[in-house]
Amino acid sequence: MLTDKKRLRTKWIVVFLISLGMIPIAYVYGIFSQKNMYFPANVIDECYYIFASRFSLLKPFTDISGKEVVSIGNCRNGPNVMVALVIGQSNAANHASYRTKSYGNVFNYYENGCYVAVDPILGASGSDGSIWPTFGDLVVQSKLFDRVVIVNAAMGGTSVRRWKPGGDMFDRLKKTVKGLSDNGITVTHVFWHQGEADCRYRTGRLQYQERFMNLVGALRDMNVTAPIYVAKVSRNPIPCEQILQAQTDLISAKLGILSGPDADSVLFRFDGVHLNKEGIKATSKLWFDAIADGS
Repeated sequence: MLTDKKRLRTKWIVVFLISLGMIPIAYVYGIFSQKNMYFPANVIDECYYIFASRFSLLKPFTDISGKEVVSIGNCRNGPNVMVALVIGQSNAANHASYRTKSYGNVFNYYENGCYVAVDPILGASGSDGSIWPTFGDLVVQSKLFDRVVIVNAAMGGTSVRRWKPGGDMFDRLKKTVKGLSDNGITVTHVFWHQGEADCRYRTGRLQYQERFMNLVGALRDMNVTAPIYVAKVSRNPIPCEQILQAQTDLISAKLGILSGPDADSVLFRFDGVHLNKEGIKATSKLWFDAIADGS
């Protein structure tokens, strides 16, 4: 007969072995949960979304003091003029470590006003540097376009879910597009530079694609017919394969979704995620090359 002490030990051994056996089962289920948004991944995703959309401390840069105001005509369409609508997160906004300025014919549209493009770019989050004045200079100097207008609504830390209809960033996007329309300005290019947040949240490939296509459909409904360039962006601080694959699979010339730069290939980052001075130069050049190839 087993003593009480032996029975207890046997019981705990059985519990331990069962628990050990559950580890691979839980791991496999976790993978399928994340991929297909089953419980608990769907609940975690919802919690991330609610917290990020309601409690973000980031705001668009709106301080026009010190900005050089120019005629609104400089931000309107004309022969060989690029009007680029920038959407995405921090590396598309003003979170680089080095401020830049343009050297001619690169402008920043913001809320009925037109300004010479100088960091921080109006309309995007952050108060530091961005890639866009340097990018604009490359475009103008190459004579790809005679004039470049940057319309930047990018916001740091935003997931793709926040940009689709129903998300808080979509409301900002609608307001931006309406302002352009009211001023007789037509978007010629859309730049999507986003993915780090979804890397952190472990968004699945299919979820990322579905949410992005909802955004595309809404842009088309707002009469934004311009080609949409999708950058490969996920590094946070290491790349996420499912996000990069989703971005690659989105490319469709038929739908006007074109390949942007491989931004993850740029390693010049002051904190593992955000660009330093060399990173600004490298990423600007990659964006220029992507547009030159797609134009």
